[in-house]
Amino acid sequence: MLRRSATGGEHQSFHNRLRDECLNQEVFLSVTEARVVIEEWRSFYNRVHPHSGLGFQSPDGFARTMAQLKPVPGT
Repeated sequence: MLRRSATGGEHQSFHNRLRDECLNQEVFLSVTEARVVIEEWRSFYNRVHPHSGLGFQSPDGFARTMAQLKPVPGT
C-alpha cells in the first residue's frame, strides 16, 4: 500500500498560502519570470517560513535544533 505524503487539507493549505502570498501579489510578464518568482517563494516557504507542525519554527531552525540534540543511548 502506498502512503500519501500529505493529506488533502495540507495540500490545500499550501496552495492557499501560495496563491495568497505569491501569486496574487505579482503580475507575471513571462513564464520565465513566473518560474523565478515562484521558486524564490518556494525556497523561502521551505526554509525560512515558520510551520505549525514544527512548533512554529522555520524548517532551517528546526533542523539546527535537531542537530544540537544528543542521541539517546540504546535507540
